[in-house]
Amino acid sequence: MYDQLMAAFRLDNTPLLAITAVTFLFGYLEYIYSFALIFREKKAPYPIWMHTFYLAHDSSWAIIMFMAAASHEWHWFFTATAIALLVWNIFEIINIYMVITVERQEVFGEVFSRPVTLGNALLSVGLQCGAACKRDPVMGVIGV
Repeated sequence: MYDQLMAAFRLDNTPLLAITAVTFLFGYLEYIYSFALIFREKKAPYPIWMHTFYLAHDSSWAIIMFMAAASHEWHWFFTATAIALLVWNIFEIINIYMVITVERQEVFGEVFSRPVTLGNALLSVGLQCGAACKRDPVMGVIGV
């Protein structure tokens, strides 16, 4: 599989590189827009479970890409993808942080019979990330 990726992602394969760049750019812009919404409206556009699932999934893929890069002489595609996924993870962590600090009562209020503390919200997010990791088949690839 890695050899096929290295063969496809060559610097002279402009169409594939262009569509890959557009895809990553679209994802980054979508997350930046979500930052703007949560700052302006004090409400995230996506449910918390999406952020926790994406964090679990994308962090596992970042690890896989770093491992692939290390075992394939730091091929530029694996290295760049791993770094891009780490940036995406930072975006996800920022969104999770904003949900926990700005709208935790709205998001987790139905689960708790009292006002939701920071600890309650962190525990809920941690459990969601753990559950997402256990359900994600990618985690089996890296031995989790």
